[in-house]
Amino acid sequence: MDGFEDVMGPHGEYRLSDVALDITGGSARFSAKLIGPQQANVWARAWISNDQGTISETASQMHPAGDRVTLDVPLPASTEGCEAYMRLESAPLETEHVVKLRLQ
Repeated sequence: MDGFEDVMGPHGEYRLSDVALDITGGSARFSAKLIGPQQANVWARAWISNDQGTISETASQMHPAGDRVTLDVPLPASTEGCEAYMRLESAPLETEHVVKLRLQ
């Protein structure tokens, strides 16, 4: 799926690139290139939420900037009214860039 939009950031040299989402069975597979300063470490998070809050979420381990990451997030029974988010962090919970996509 295409059509991710920026929610926050990107900041400085940090950004998500080539963000993609593939819905297969009961899972949302997020992938993106994690851009940051040379020799920096970065983290990624992905989640599904609705107007009640976060439904399911997963986070990556530390990666060197420039790596591509894939994160699988379980989907709820119905995705009506849900949005898919992906976030890049320069340190755990230090948010640099957030993108979202409304699910159909």
